[in-house]
Amino acid sequence: MKKSKFIRGFKKYFSVEIAIEYKACLYFYAIVFFYCVCLALKGRFQADVLHMCEIILTTYLMGYLQVYLLDNFDEAETLGKREAVYILICTAIYTTASYLFGWFGRSPIATLIFFGFIAFAYWCVYLINKIKRNIDTENLNDMLDQYKKAGSFMCVYSDVKEADTGKTGLKTESAAAETLKTESEEGEDSHEQLCNRNQ
Repeated sequence: MKKSKFIRGFKKYFSVEIAIEYKACLYFYAIVFFYCVCLALKGRFQADVLHMCEIILTTYLMGYLQVYLLDNFDEAETLGKREAVYILICTAIYTTASYLFGWFGRSPIATLIFFGFIAFAYWCVYLINKIKRNIDTENLNDMLDQYKKAGSFMCVYSDVKEADTGKTGLKTESAAAETLKTESEEGEDSHEQLCNRNQ
């Protein structure tokens, strides 16, 4: 019992960690894309490794915040007022981190554009997750329909097989009865012949 509880708990923890990893990588690449575009517009084509480390650590921390404290809002069924507030909170945190760490040179214009970019990225991720869920639901429904059809076919096949078995049993019983009848008649004939000889 304890082992099964441990396994279930570990699977749940592992599933949550995978979700956080997915979010961290997704938002990391989005921010790095924006970061590289800003550098390219300034004529710089080399990224700061320290900034890369700061971005990945920030996205991981935000992943834990989203999953454990903000109800995993970018995977919600609907985008309501609460989810919109969560998007604004996370966007503000990312924007504040970008300004404090100087990812975009503390440029007010770049920081403001980054705010809109991250909010848009959250909306896109929400749509992607919703579309993926719909596709998964359709696939599960198709699999369920196929399973039902397969189950119906097996029931019909089983009924036909049982009917054939019943018919075969009847034929066997009939053949056995005919054999016994034939043997009985032959026995009576032999008895009559024996009596005739004695007379």
